[in-house]
Amino acid sequence: MRIELLHRLIAGTTTEEENRQLMEWFRECASKEEFFALFETAWKDSSDEMPRDVQERMYRRLNLNLDLDEKKKEVKAVPLRPRVSWKIWPQVAAACVIVVLSLLNYNMSHKQKQLAAQSFTVSAEKGQRAFVTLPDSTKVWLNSDTKISYPADYGMKERNVALVGEAYFEVAKNPEKRFVVEAKGMQVEALGTAFNINAYRNDNKMIASLFSGSVRVSYDDYVAILRPHESVRVDLLNRSFTQYKDENMASIALWRENEISFDGESLEEIAHIMNRLYNTTIHIEDESLKKECYIGTIRNNSLENFIDIINLTTPVVYEYKGDTVFLKRRTP
Repeated sequence: MRIELLHRLIAGTTTEEENRQLMEWFRECASKEEFFALFETAWKDSSDEMPRDVQERMYRRLNLNLDLDEKKKEVKAVPLRPRVSWKIWPQVAAACVIVVLSLLNYNMSHKQKQLAAQSFTVSAEKGQRAFVTLPDSTKVWLNSDTKISYPADYGMKERNVALVGEAYFEVAKNPEKRFVVEAKGMQVEALGTAFNINAYRNDNKMIASLFSGSVRVSYDDYVAILRPHESVRVDLLNRSFTQYKDENMASIALWRENEISFDGESLEEIAHIMNRLYNTTIHIEDESLKKECYIGTIRNNSLENFIDIINLTTPVVYEYKGDTVFLKRRTP
């Protein structure tokens, strides 16, 4: 098993756990001759898959530790893929220590870079919602037409999430590792808390709302520390940043319960929300109808149910044409 691990070490394919095993074995090995004998065997049998810069760095270290005079060290170097005779192997024992450490360090840093370059994405398409538990047990609910992504090394140093759309977070407590959500230039940092972020791609506003705990919200040069039941609104048109006591907290995350709350939004704004929720296009034919405003909470059962509720205050008729719903005011 150990010779196999050394083969993989030289080839650069060991896992983090195997690297730890090798390092522990090397530190505790009672017989260094046994270790170096196995390493020499693995070295001789290994392929040329190791990156050239790593090879050259280790071979220079080997050269400096060989019993050569100064002149030879200046003009003669061990060629790539050296075949060191066991007769002089004790003379390069110290160099082998450096080689092993170099390989372990290279493998670990290389794997960390690979992980950092990878990412995972969770999406909720239009007309759908999603729920995901992140590797640190943080819970995330995704509203319709929402996407979050996080790197494969999430939680190793920090906990970073990128958001497009709307999501509700219940963050697992870990004071030693920051939790940061980035959404369209706005950053929300938390330790252990629950908050909602609304930052859809085509909207001209972003809203971060805190339910419990504490968060730090930053955008451009603006910074705010939120207390429970406070929100920050970023207006992307005039670049404003407003922190306020939110009297509407109870309805902000009702979408998780399959309900929709409106607080004075126009029908034009509501139609935009419906487009995401039902994966359809609502076209309002009457300009005056677009300006009608609504207050209340409705159960998100179907688009037809939504239109029936609108009918209670504003008589309308609708017609399906393919994936588009045409909505207009009903004439007397």
